[in-house]
Amino acid sequence: MNTTRNDVLGIDVSKKKLDLALLINGKLKAKVFDNTSAGHRALVTWLRDSKASLSTLHICMEATGVYYEAIATTLHAEGFNVSVVNPACIKGFGLG
Repeated sequence: MNTTRNDVLGIDVSKKKLDLALLINGKLKAKVFDNTSAGHRALVTWLRDSKASLSTLHICMEATGVYYEAIATTLHAEGFNVSVVNPACIKGFGLG
């Protein structure tokens, strides 16, 4: 029996904000943060205070212009597992 949790955080990145969808044990939590240094710090604090299994948490976001770079770098520097994916791959996956 596999008891490893695989919590996931999806981030929709735009110039001004980060829309988050955090899936913990099959339950969804949504949150929005400003796409600023202060917003990035608040996001990290929110994640550390969440019930997510931080050791196995996987964070995924689209490569949206240059707007994803700072948050991806911040989360990686904090030790999180971060994937930045090509938007065309996400669209293709959604189309099935």
